[in-house]
Amino acid sequence: MQSYQYRVRDCGNVAWGGRVRAMALVVLLFVATPGACAEPAKRSSSGEGRFQAACSALKKKQYKKAVHTLLKLDQANDGKGQTVLGLLHEKGLGVKQDFSKALAYYRKAAKQGIPEAESNLGHLLLRLKRDVVQDTKEGIDWLERAANHGILEAQVTMGKLLNEGRRLPINNSKAAYYLHRAAQRGSREAQRMLDDIPQLREAHQALLQGGAQYQTGMENLTRSWVGYADIVNNLNTASSYSRK
Repeated sequence: MQSYQYRVRDCGNVAWGGRVRAMALVVLLFVATPGACAEPAKRSSSGEGRFQAACSALKKKQYKKAVHTLLKLDQANDGKGQTVLGLLHEKGLGVKQDFSKALAYYRKAAKQGIPEAESNLGHLLLRLKRDVVQDTKEGIDWLERAANHGILEAQVTMGKLLNEGRRLPINNSKAAYYLHRAAQRGSREAQRMLDDIPQLREAHQALLQGGAQYQTGMENLTRSWVGYADIVNNLNTASSYSRK
């Protein structure tokens, strides 16, 4: 009969039936214990997992579903989720178009240092100009941050503002600096301005001749997350189509 029994440490020989009952008791205790399965649940509901789920919904043009998921990320103060929520409210996809909410979501994310949110917030403030003086100042401040964080669109805008002299004092050297950085990353508009506008062309040549000093500052700046450009392109296309 011993061949049909299992030896359990410190408990002597236990019959198979007793062992089964003991195992069943352990299972019941495990299931009933709070937090026993917390780790798998935590992984499945992680911020990154939710963000990827929202991105998947956006690709399928399921904008309301994406908004539902992104709102949960906003509750967790997730900057990437807040940035995309701002885009959806600005463009009126999945929600009613609401510039005030778009600004609020962008501002939340920008305060966390999300460069794309800084750029979006700055551009929208300059476009709306609800309070011309305050919005212009705040918008330029955010755009300058975004440009210094390597956002191409913000670099082009800062180059224009510094060249035009309407909202900022004219500073062709600084304008050429931002436009050069944008042109290096593929902006044809920035390159055209550097080639076609005499004062910018002159400032650009002077800066290039400055050598090492000009080459430092923004060399290692990149976007804050991969895939953002695809999100923007998809939403721009959808927004343009919905207005037709």
